[in-house]
Formats: sequence, C-alpha cells, structure tokens
Amino acid sequence: MLSKHMMVKTDQLKLTAMAIYKLIGYILIGIMNQFKSIRTYKGYINLD
Repeated sequence: MLSKHMMVKTDQLKLTAMAIYKLIGYILIGIMNQFKSIRTYKGYINLD
C-alpha cells in the first residue's frame, strides 16, 4: 500500500516537473523574443 502511494507521488512529481520545464521554456522564449524586439528598437533609436 505504501509503495503504491509512493509510486503515485513520483508520477505526480514527474508530471509537475515536466509542466515546470515547459513553463520555463515558454518564459525563456518570451524573454528572448522581448530582447530581440528591444535590440531592434535600440537599433531604430541609434539610426535616429
């Protein structure tokens, strides 16, 4: 009974870990896109 409960817990941890990794990935992509837009924005400022 105890081992079965532990197995369920590890499965939940794996699922939450995967969700967190996906979330971090989306956040990193969003930050990188923002930096790209900031860089181009700075480029436009420099042109002026």
